[in-house]
Amino acid sequence: MSKLRVFNEQLVEQYKLLPHKSLFSYPLLVSSNNIYLDNINKANPKIFYIGQETNCWINNVSLEEVNCDLLENAYFNFFYNRHCTNRDFWKFICKILDCQREDLGKQVIWSNAYIVGKKNGLGTPPYKEELEKISVDNLLFLSEFFKPDLTLFVTGPTWNYYNIMIEYLKNKKSVLLDKYPTKTNPIVEDSENAIVWTYHPAYLHRLGIEEEIENYLQKQYIKKSNFILK
Repeated sequence: MSKLRVFNEQLVEQYKLLPHKSLFSYPLLVSSNNIYLDNINKANPKIFYIGQETNCWINNVSLEEVNCDLLENAYFNFFYNRHCTNRDFWKFICKILDCQREDLGKQVIWSNAYIVGKKNGLGTPPYKEELEKISVDNLLFLSEFFKPDLTLFVTGPTWNYYNIMIEYLKNKKSVLLDKYPTKTNPIVEDSENAIVWTYHPAYLHRLGIEEEIENYLQKQYIKKSNFILK
């Protein structure tokens, strides 16, 4: 059993102990499926792509039915069968990597600032203080386990995600602790740790700078490097 699988099982147990879990979606667990792990381990580049939260994730089953297998399979199927159907979020990383959506499972480790979203509806989950530690622990574990070539946060600088971002960056001893993206400077970068922090692609699109940011990131971190796109 891989360390990732063991960690995911622990996350499921922690989730079930959350006081307000009935208001949360189920956890987004990165798959420990060997096909996925083999592809990611061979990826060049290997991208850790971190969004905000995924609301309504697998909310059509009861808590009694939820287990690690179900949640990991949902993640795997999203990459390999549903081909990443969210619009701006997935188009953004596809353009940076110059790949098709069906190939993202070969290069991208997807997670979110919050390991859960809302059970129903849009926006950030309530009772955020319950979620911060488990969410930060998840991101730090994934970073250590996969050792990505680039970590790309598209959370934006809003207060909803700020505590999680700060705790992650503290652990990495990142220079970004004193920085954050703004409309006039929409990307901040930590070259030593290969961490980039920018706005959510949907917001970049509304600002009319999505393509500019995509081109910059591809040139700066993909084509400029020794990475070989699959």
